[in-house]
Amino acid sequence: MTNFSFSIVKLSFLFVFISVIAGCPAVPDPLIQIPVVTGLAREVAETTLTEAGFNNLLIKEVSSTSVPKGKIVNQLPAAKSWVSNATPITLYVSTGDTEHPTESWTRVYGEGKSMEAADVYLTNDGSYIVTGETSDAPQDVAVYLQKLNDQGEELWRNTYGVTDTQRGEVVRQTEDGGFIIAGYTHIDQEYGQMLLIKTRHDGREEWISTLGIEGLLFRAHGLALTSDGGYVLTGITQSDPGRDIGFGGHDIFIMKTNSIGQEEWTVWYGDEEDDAAYAIEPTVDGGFIIAGYTASFGALNKDVFLLKTDENGLVEWAKSYGGSLDDIAHDVKLTPDGGYLLTGYTNSFDVPFRDIYVIKTNNGGVHEWSRIIDLGLLIGDDAGSDEYAKAVQITPDGEFVLAGTTNALGDDGSITLIKLGTSGSLVWYRIIGGAELDQAFSLQMAYDNGYVIAGSTQSSGVPIRQAYIFKTDENGLAIDDQTP
Repeated sequence: MTNFSFSIVKLSFLFVFISVIAGCPAVPDPLIQIPVVTGLAREVAETTLTEAGFNNLLIKEVSSTSVPKGKIVNQLPAAKSWVSNATPITLYVSTGDTEHPTESWTRVYGEGKSMEAADVYLTNDGSYIVTGETSDAPQDVAVYLQKLNDQGEELWRNTYGVTDTQRGEVVRQTEDGGFIIAGYTHIDQEYGQMLLIKTRHDGREEWISTLGIEGLLFRAHGLALTSDGGYVLTGITQSDPGRDIGFGGHDIFIMKTNSIGQEEWTVWYGDEEDDAAYAIEPTVDGGFIIAGYTASFGALNKDVFLLKTDENGLVEWAKSYGGSLDDIAHDVKLTPDGGYLLTGYTNSFDVPFRDIYVIKTNNGGVHEWSRIIDLGLLIGDDAGSDEYAKAVQITPDGEFVLAGTTNALGDDGSITLIKLGTSGSLVWYRIIGGAELDQAFSLQMAYDNGYVIAGSTQSSGVPIRQAYIFKTDENGLAIDDQTP
């Protein structure tokens, strides 16, 4: 086990616990903003991106019902996103025909064995890569990586593991065309290590790194790629005051590794109560924004927590939001105006059950507006309903789409997809699924401006959960739509 040296820094609002393994990490290259190219002719778009410093371009032709031939239908990542200048950009160019309009499809995977999709990501070739956990493996429960074509049909699936039980939590594509998976082993509720798994483009394993401290809980829930080829992870760790590690209860950590998964540095955040992180995004200055909850620095119980760090994981500022009961953020994204949008749920503000909670801040974390969404009330149930959001995406027009789970229809739970305007006004909502419990964990924009949702279903006719992945059109309409 690696030898750790520890130091503790007291800030006015937060304690920071730091472990440094090897010298100072390289400062990431500054991020740059993707220029707007949607709607320009293909040649002009290529010139615009090249002049802005982007040379790794992929052109994919797609049919469109509304955009003339030769025009840009969409670009991913979206215009005005802040990314490394090494980030590949895909331009989707209209063929000018309507043979294949925006499509919806639904897929269920598992073949009768337990399987859950935790994350879906759009690849550079317009396909989808999915990770999660499956019992269809030599281990009791293994991490899986699955590639789907643009119709959701499986191209290949691989499994990975180092113990009897583990889970893939988040997946991203790497610059070499391969994939990186962050997750964790399930030993018990108080012990387990993080997993970082690197694969080739076809899912063949390159290496697996186990990270953490022996005897403690480490779970990775967020992953970001750095410009030096390394990775930054965030999540939940367990304190051990007897070994002078952490602060008590569960703490937030942020860990930097090199390109082969070796730990470079780790920073702990927290105090005597429980704190956790569920999402991380790189920021325009090379630092990171982290979202989760804090019971150490909020009002009374758990509050939404937004934490801004520099490139070395050191705190620049931290903010908490919420009321007198539990409020938790599951996801955060950078907004086109330089601020942040968080989503999760709230039990505060006199709501009878959990309600979806959306918070918009400026770039300093100052609250601008928030919204509480009760789908039961929206469909006419005066008693309200229980729901939460797990993921958010920013649309090309700067609006917001959320994915989560609701029992507004009186069942065990259905998937919900909600679109909000730039000021938080409700644009539309959808309720999707079957008669049993269906849950959403991840959301991605599709190349045709539709949405792809990954999660699990128990409505497929088998008695155990199956991986549930479906695509909607640009208005959120899905094959399994149940919206009243």
